[in-house]
Amino acid sequence: MQTLKQDLLYALRTLAKSPAYAAVTILTLALGIGANTAIFSVVNGVMLKPLPYPNSERLLFITSTFPALGFDRFWVSLPEWAEFKERNRSFSAVGAYREGSVNLGSPERPRRVNSVIVTPELLDVLGVAPLRGRLFNEGDAPVGAEDVGIISYQTWQSDFGGDEGVLGRVIPIDSTPTRIVGIM
Repeated sequence: MQTLKQDLLYALRTLAKSPAYAAVTILTLALGIGANTAIFSVVNGVMLKPLPYPNSERLLFITSTFPALGFDRFWVSLPEWAEFKERNRSFSAVGAYREGSVNLGSPERPRRVNSVIVTPELLDVLGVAPLRGRLFNEGDAPVGAEDVGIISYQTWQSDFGGDEGVLGRVIPIDSTPTRIVGIM
């Protein structure tokens, strides 16, 4: 223990003799530690932590590949998804989604919002439940069925002021009358 104390005192005296060297050394160590902490935080949040869904270790993201065209990961078309769903023998359920954006509200005063078009199975596959209302069901899917939508909590608060009466209301989404059935 005495030797450690002597070594620390010697190091402090040496650093005090050349303060510029000490400042550069301390700054270099601080930047290195800070950069490593930031990189680990990103890797931990994106790659190491499980997805925020029940049984997330059982979820798979299915894509197409076209190696001859240089596409290692390509989206799955609706006919491919329908065929995969029909022939599926390995998965308990298969859902699909497509991201985009839509105009919410009347043509005179629309608001552009991010949107996701999902198959009725997707939300069940993810194991999520709405805050209010219901999820999509098979009765919502057939051609000719009434268009229904689920809005996000943020949209519910910002555009509808948290009004519970929005459930069941028909609002224009891309000028198409859409009944709101749930809030996520």
